Amino acid sequence: MKRDFGSCYRLLLLVWVLIINCVIHFCEIPFGWLVFLSNILFFLLEEKDVKRKMLTVEIGGCVGLVLGYVLILLMGLLTPVLGKVFGFFLPLAAILSMLILLHPKIPLIFNNVAFAYLTVACIDHSALMVNLPRYLITFLIGSLVFNGGALLLMKPAKLLAGKQ
Repeated sequence: MKRDFGSCYRLLLLVWVLIINCVIHFCEIPFGWLVFLSNILFFLLEEKDVKRKMLTVEIGGCVGLVLGYVLILLMGLLTPVLGKVFGFFLPLAAILSMLILLHPKIPLIFNNVAFAYLTVACIDHSALMVNLPRYLITFLIGSLVFNGGALLLMKPAKLLAGKQ
């Protein structure tokens, strides 16, 4: 029976995702979404260079989390002074301008990964404000382990498919 690389890799990836889920669950690691979002974004990036892809996810994720923190902080500081509309709008415009306008010039830092992490982290802004260091540590370690492991599965998948 002939197996193709894609089928073998998807099966190994499924097992890897289940293992990571179990580790996060049984070790009671908080904020597991940080890890899984990085893996989704890693595979969605069209970058061919794997090292650059990893850097884009790691740097972009950290930038997005920090920008989310800065955004909520600025909104909290400016709203009492400028009112609800401008206290919300000015920090939002500044942060989004950085992400969107600087993307072509500095894509490793200001990218879609940063935009995604900014957006998702701000859903529970009170948790972000209290846990930013834990978010960053969980994201960096979890993302490197999860995405690095997913990359390492390519070699066994090739062997299972009978390709060298």
